[in-house]
Amino acid sequence: MIEAEIKKLANLARIEVSPEEAVSLSKDVTAILGYVAKVKEVAAAAPEGQDEGLGPVDVLRDDADPLPRGAETEKLLASAPQSKDGFVKVQKVL
Repeated sequence: MIEAEIKKLANLARIEVSPEEAVSLSKDVTAILGYVAKVKEVAAAAPEGQDEGLGPVDVLRDDADPLPRGAETEKLLASAPQSKDGFVKVQKVL
């Protein structure tokens, strides 16, 4: 049955699959589907309330200067070949 589905998908994708390849692919697909079933099983068996912490998380930081201007900035500017107005000056890239 899976081999027929593989041949159908191959036809839709306009790729040629030999009968031997269909058998090989059906074994791979069966293994993958078995793995997905196990993952679903484990997810369904998770203790109640365990998934509460898996909701959307804001991973963005505030748009602020993470390091205040200080000694490290001065060291960086002093080691740069050229600087202007507190920034490292580089060649224009177009």
